[in-house]
Amino acid sequence: MGLIAWNFAVPRMCRLVLDEETDQAALARRRRTVIESVRRLATTPDASEAEPRGQGPGG
Repeated sequence: MGLIAWNFAVPRMCRLVLDEETDQAALARRRRTVIESVRRLATTPDASEAEPRGQGPGG
């Protein structure tokens, strides 16, 4: 949670460190990151990649 607040508490430092020239560029990067994270969390893994529960190593 602290890293999320960091983007709002110290925006100029973030732009300098992340090499973003404008607030719009920083916001666009954060938006892309959030959208990609939600996509990954919302999609189910392929059946070929997922192991059945209780059937993993040592299970």
